[in-house]
Amino acid sequence: MLRTYTVQSGDTLSGIAQQQLGDASRWPEIFLLNRSIRHPDRISPGQVLTLPVDTPTQVPPRLYIVRRGDTLSGIAKRELGDASRWPEIVERNREVLSNPDRIFPDQVLVLPT
Repeated sequence: MLRTYTVQSGDTLSGIAQQQLGDASRWPEIFLLNRSIRHPDRISPGQVLTLPVDTPTQVPPRLYIVRRGDTLSGIAKRELGDASRWPEIVERNREVLSNPDRIFPDQVLVLPT
């Protein structure tokens, strides 16, 4: 069952994951449940986050932080080994990609496994 957590001053996603889920490395799960967060390092006190179930139900997601000059095909080639896999990145990020030709530095994308 999903539950919520209200961010406190000084919290980080990894700290919340450690405290609430018992494993700091589960922070990407919190990030993915709360895609309104633009960047995992930018959470604010008072924000209410949805937390995942206590036991992981799937493989941890791979995240990629966009750098200046990146393109989806370039990311696909470098990270997935095949530039033509860029539509898979779009599919995994429909919530944050309204136009696949417009990505920006510091944007966090979920990569296919």
